[in-house]
Formats: sequence, C-alpha cells, structure tokens
Amino acid sequence: MNFSLRALNCFVAVAEELHFGAAAKRLHMTQPPLSQQIRLLEELLDAELLVRTTRSVQLTAAGRVLLERARQLLAASEAAAQEVKRAGRGEIGRLVLGFPNSAAYRLLPIALRLYKKRHPNVELDLREMLSSDLLDALHSRQLDVAFVRASSSMLSSDLDRVIASREDMVLALPSHHPLAKLKIVPVQRLAGVDIIGFTPVGSRYFRERIDAMFAAARVRPRITQQSVLPTILAFVEAGLGVALVPASVSKIQSDELVYRPVSGAKNTAHALLYCVCRKGENAPAVQNFFDTVKALGLA
Repeated sequence: MNFSLRALNCFVAVAEELHFGAAAKRLHMTQPPLSQQIRLLEELLDAELLVRTTRSVQLTAAGRVLLERARQLLAASEAAAQEVKRAGRGEIGRLVLGFPNSAAYRLLPIALRLYKKRHPNVELDLREMLSSDLLDALHSRQLDVAFVRASSSMLSSDLDRVIASREDMVLALPSHHPLAKLKIVPVQRLAGVDIIGFTPVGSRYFRERIDAMFAAARVRPRITQQSVLPTILAFVEAGLGVALVPASVSKIQSDELVYRPVSGAKNTAHALLYCVCRKGENAPAVQNFFDTVKALGLA
C-alpha cells in the first residue's frame, strides 16, 4: 500500500475543516483535485473516510483513525525533513577531531568553545594522538579533521590545510637558573647549557624546529634529556635543564618555572599548528569547523 504525503495532507485539511471549500482555500488549491485526492485515498484504503451531504462533511470511524495516524505521519515527515536540512548545514551530526597534546594549551579550548557555541548539537569525538599518527588516521578515515604540528613538506597534496595558529618558541627555565635573570635570552647564550629536547619520534615537528633554530644561530646545543610535553616541563622544573617550548605552554605556571622570549633566532623561532582534512571533503560539519578555526584569527 502506498499513499502520498500530499494525499494525507489533503485529507487532514478536510478532516479538520469539515468543509471542502475551506480546506481547498487552506491548501491553495481548487476543490476538484482536492476531492479527487480524497476519493483515491478511500479507494486505496478500501474504506469510507468521510460522510458527505449537501450541508456537511463528517468523519467516519475509519476517518477518525486515519486522522490521528496521518497527523503523526505528517509530523514525522516534517521532523525528518528538518533534520535532513540541519544535517546538510552541519548543524547536527558527529565530528571526529584529532589533535596533538601541544594544541591543548591554547588553540583547542578556544576552537572547541566557539564551535560548540555555533553548533551546539554536533557531537564531538576528540582523540589525542601524535602528529604522525594523526595524518595516518586522516588518510584512513578514522578522523574527519585534525590539528597537526607539521612542516608544509610533511603534509601531502591530498590534504586541505589552513594555519590554525602561529606562536613563538620561548625558553622554559628553572626559576633559579642564571638565565632567568634576563628579560630576553639571546639564543647564542644557550651554547653549552643543558637542554631538555624533544624526541624525534614523539615530537618530530618541535625537534626539527629547534634544530633549525640552533642551526640558523650557529649554536651547538647540549641535549641532556629528551621527552615530550608536558614531561619536558617536569624535567625543567626539576632543574635538569632548560627547554624551548611553544609560547602557549607558558599557561602552565609554577613557582619553580619561568619563561623568557628568545632573540637572535630570526624566523625560525616560531611554531605552526595546521588544521587539516582530506581534500574534497564536503561534509558540512568539517567545513564549519574550518570556518570556525579561520574566524579565531590566531594565525
């Protein structure tokens, strides 16, 4: 059995108005096609739905049952249509977002707060990973979008990208360290100083940034320990050395830690965070997230 929503809508109008002329006016149609829709519906259901006289229109028992069901079907149909439209605009659905731990200090909370304000009904699935794993997860469709620490050469051509944030690298020092007395630390002053570095596996991007920084300044670093954030800060706090870290990390405050800007590193003393997705990704939720990141203006 197959009857159209149009036929149900016609029947509900007649059943509620109990007058074909008023129902036709309500539906912005003439009476003949309206009457035809009712007759076709009765034939299809093999039941009399309305008792018509020259003076009145009344519902039969079958008509009363259909009126209740038709209202439910039409309401469900309208709700489904609205839900589809909202999904098409990226207002509902699910977004799987990957990020490295270094994004959590500044960008991530700001981006999530604005995105949830704009799209409160989108379910967020947040996954913390290494940047190298994030790229693999994007390609294998485990993620919809990701924040990654990577140089442009590390990002393949099949990914769309936008710079989500740009920040300086700063020096984290134990509060009692001699260099802590300086307001700005020249990078050349780090020659011969014990440095806590980033591991090339867990933090390849920061390792490459810092290597480039020292190479540009012609400084040979003395790396005594290697780790990842936030463990690096724990080593610095313990007095094991100093560390070059993204400025957003300075939100982590301690009586045993201080942060200082670094000079003499030219354009190598900054870190980028990209927002990336698969090229040609047309999911509205992904595009809305990209728009949110662009609106932040952190790049």
